[in-house]
Formats: sequence, structure tokens, C-alpha cells
Amino acid sequence: MLHGAWFVLDDARFALFVTACEEHTAGLTEADISIQVCWDADRLDLLRVGKRPKPGLLCTETAKDPEVARWANDRAGSRDVPALIHEEWKVDPWHLS
Repeated sequence: MLHGAWFVLDDARFALFVTACEEHTAGLTEADISIQVCWDADRLDLLRVGKRPKPGLLCTETAKDPEVARWANDRAGSRDVPALIHEEWKVDPWHLS
């Protein structure tokens, strides 16, 4: 399991993380702010799989900002992975198995 190996969260935060993962495709927008941020991050990265995010499904004001959405779509569409991810994870995130 990833919990404990890749990250450590207290029980309350882990419960939020689980909810965010379980419900991320349900099209919801109302939840704890931590969950909303997870959903927005996932939705703003949809162009990596050829899907444009639906603005009405974004939760936070920041994610709804056209400049943020444009930046996220450009990054996701180019499949750009920040160096920090390569350095910290020591893996190619496009080929995780």
C-alpha cells in the first residue's frame, strides 16, 4: 500500500484522501476543501488523456481562473512532468505500474 511507503497521513487526513480518490469521477464539486483541491488537480490534468476539463466541474476559485486553467491545460497537453516529480519519485510517472 502507498500509505506509509510514499506518504504518511493521520487518520483524518487519510480518510479525506480516500474519499477524494473514491469520488473523483463522480462529478461532485461540494466537499471538504482538501477534497476539492484534489478533484481540481485531477480535473485540470485531464488533457494528459485527451479530455478537456469542464469548467462547471471545477471546485475552487483558483481552478476556475482562466489563466490557471490555461496553464494547467498547456502543461497537461504537453505531458510536461516537473523535475521535482522525477527527482522525488525516482520514476517516470507516465510509466507507473
